[in-house]
Amino acid sequence: MKTFNKTMSANMIINLFCNFRCPYCYVDLKKREDKKLIGNPNIQPIINFFNKSNKTWKIYISGGEPFLHPRFLSLCKKLTKRHFIGVNSNLSSPLIYKFADTINPRKVNSFECSFHYYENKRLNLTKEFIKKVKYLESRGFKTNVHVVMWPPVLKEIDNIYNKFKKQNIPIRPEGFRGKYNKKEYPENYTDKEVKIMNFFLKQYQKNNKNPGSMIDNKKYQKELLGSSLCFKEIICRAGKDHIAIDYRGNVKRCHSEDMILGNIFDDNVKILEKPLPCKSKKCNCYYEGIEFAMDSPKISKIRKLSENHFNDGFSIDNIIKKECPKFSIYEQLDILSKSTSISKEEGKFIYRFLKEKNIKKTIEIGLGYGCSSAYIISATKSKHLVIDPFQKENFGNIGLQNIKKIGLDNFLKFIENKSHNALPNLLKQNLKFDFAFIDGDHKFDGIFIDFYYIDLMLNQKGFVLFHDYWMSSTKTVVSWIKNNKKNYKEIKNTPKNMFLFQKVGVDDREWNHYEKF
Repeated sequence: MKTFNKTMSANMIINLFCNFRCPYCYVDLKKREDKKLIGNPNIQPIINFFNKSNKTWKIYISGGEPFLHPRFLSLCKKLTKRHFIGVNSNLSSPLIYKFADTINPRKVNSFECSFHYYENKRLNLTKEFIKKVKYLESRGFKTNVHVVMWPPVLKEIDNIYNKFKKQNIPIRPEGFRGKYNKKEYPENYTDKEVKIMNFFLKQYQKNNKNPGSMIDNKKYQKELLGSSLCFKEIICRAGKDHIAIDYRGNVKRCHSEDMILGNIFDDNVKILEKPLPCKSKKCNCYYEGIEFAMDSPKISKIRKLSENHFNDGFSIDNIIKKECPKFSIYEQLDILSKSTSISKEEGKFIYRFLKEKNIKKTIEIGLGYGCSSAYIISATKSKHLVIDPFQKENFGNIGLQNIKKIGLDNFLKFIENKSHNALPNLLKQNLKFDFAFIDGDHKFDGIFIDFYYIDLMLNQKGFVLFHDYWMSSTKTVVSWIKNNKKNYKEIKNTPKNMFLFQKVGVDDREWNHYEKF
């Protein structure tokens, strides 16, 4: 298995064919109805392109409707062996269920569920849409439901919001980009319309339980709902660290520029060696624009085409200040999938907790991107033991590289083995710990075995922290501990996706003790 020494992202339009007739779609209706544009069934050149690059890719796939591509599931299976994907779908295909059952959710950064109000109403698909969102979530996928704020849809936003609220599904408003009644949007949203969208955006941010997406610049979404951005003549890393791929296999810097870098099916793609100035008057994908054009403290100006809809003093200078802070631990790490990693808030919690308790002896199951390890080592400045059998195979050693990049590798003791093999060996060495972070195997039996051995090596008054508390397997292990291990007490006020116990006594259960859980 190769070690991937760099990461890149790609925005790939896999086809143009679609079964919906949304009048606001950027693809002409005739093309959406043309079955010749359903997608090239020869997916091997696509697989070859990404695999031979010796890079780990974040590949965001959309259409058309990608699930109508004749080999979409096969493509996803093969891509997720080495890379990470994101998907944008209208959820109309029955293949959604097969995707959820066969694709590893930890290799899918986000599943963007596009709810098109009038088409779902016309085809009577709303209930099925909600059912599929729920099913994806039950299988561990991070879903985000968004609604394009086409002016007629905006008038129905109350009904849409309430329908999804009853199902505990937050919806994210997406600014419409195009023409309606001879007016260009988003520039011609009224102040009232922008205020309405911002209200529902706040509701989404408040209730969203699946933060993180393929290109995660949602912190600017309030500003961008009613505006367009221009980066013309600003140095942009698109074409070097990011590419766009159209349905014919043409590779471009981005979907806003016409510069072609080659074609995947012709095997002649040449990635740029250095960033170049942007040539586009208008950024068609502003999340990418922010990520790749606005990441340098040297930026002197950014042209914004519309600045008339905000009451909170939004300005270009404010964006630059936000983009150029003093880097924290999280910003220094290369994290391909935020749905797989701990969040910045979770990292800060670990750091502050360990500093407050002055803990030094730590162990962790699962390295991943090294994010939690970075926070742990930064807090303790002591040796930190981590067990992970899949660091090279699944992560291309990115976690180890991250720890080395920020200068903490001297504190890391890494064991490349399965925890059910490594932990008994550590127990034989009579090792003891004051803090354990369990975030490895996410099956019930795997988590249970990790805790069983950690318990035997945890000092009195030591702590064990579980991640991914949203998963039923983790909740079941926690429930067993609560009901059967009375020498552990819950520590409150942790992040909602974590559960923390402290060992407060000896295990004095009878030999046949068992409590239902």
